[in-house]
Amino acid sequence: RLPGALEGALRFVPVAVLTAITVPAVLMPKGALQLDLGNPYLFGSLAAVLVAWLTKRLLPTLAAGMAVFIVWKLVVL
Repeated sequence: RLPGALEGALRFVPVAVLTAITVPAVLMPKGALQLDLGNPYLFGSLAAVLVAWLTKRLLPTLAAGMAVFIVWKLVVL
């Protein structure tokens, strides 16, 4: 059995790993920081975060993120 402090710290490992993978992919899709209107990953992610926060449901979150990403990529760019 692990000590309580270590067990408590290990609860955050999945969130930390997911954040370490997704944040660079969203903010730096071409290898450099891209915080402008030409980044559909950023706007798709923002839409997904907003829908997740409002609905707390996976399917609407995925649908909103993908829809905004596709529309942004096809219409805005």
